[in-house]
Amino acid sequence: MWHDLRASYRGVRGIFAQYWKAYGGWKAVLTSPYLHGSVVLTPILGHLWFDASWWTDAIASLPTMIGFAIGAYAIVLGFGDERFRAILTQRRGGRTSPYVTISASLAHFIVVQLAALICAFLAKGLDFYVCDSHILSAILLPILGGCDVVHDWFAPIGNFVGFTLFVYAIATALATAMAIFRLTTLVEREELPKPTENVVSKDKDGDRQA
Repeated sequence: MWHDLRASYRGVRGIFAQYWKAYGGWKAVLTSPYLHGSVVLTPILGHLWFDASWWTDAIASLPTMIGFAIGAYAIVLGFGDERFRAILTQRRGGRTSPYVTISASLAHFIVVQLAALICAFLAKGLDFYVCDSHILSAILLPILGGCDVVHDWFAPIGNFVGFTLFVYAIATALATAMAIFRLTTLVEREELPKPTENVVSKDKDGDRQA
């Protein structure tokens, strides 16, 4: 049983590592215009998260967006005929094929939206005064010196991160639509295999024959 448990964790770690590599890692995340736009919008919408229950909107809207992303993923997996899939799965220069790249992008959108939903549930569950919880106050008071530090500093930071992730999750819905559109344009941009050239030979009189 212990061997099976370790194997299952290795499998999960391996598939996430493949997805992360195919997506582009932290470089792709930190250079994403969708993330930059989310970071800019969060301070502008500060009245929604600084001292408000922003997680109610997240919990209400994110499940629908996750369903949309999963539906888009299913469209990608079943899109096109064999010729189209052959073009998408071509690997050039050792790079990841377009099919895997777009699949990783759609998987990333789903991961972000699920992470935002989990953050919303955590924010809702932690929305209480720390000193009212004897266990947490006993742990935090010796470290921080007071309960007000948590509410004055840690809570706003947590709300900023959570709301930014929520806005980023919304932005990924647009990114999903653009990924599907990019998929439909790949046939036009990819160089199709050229038809087999006729074998040309010369006869003894020098005439060219096909």
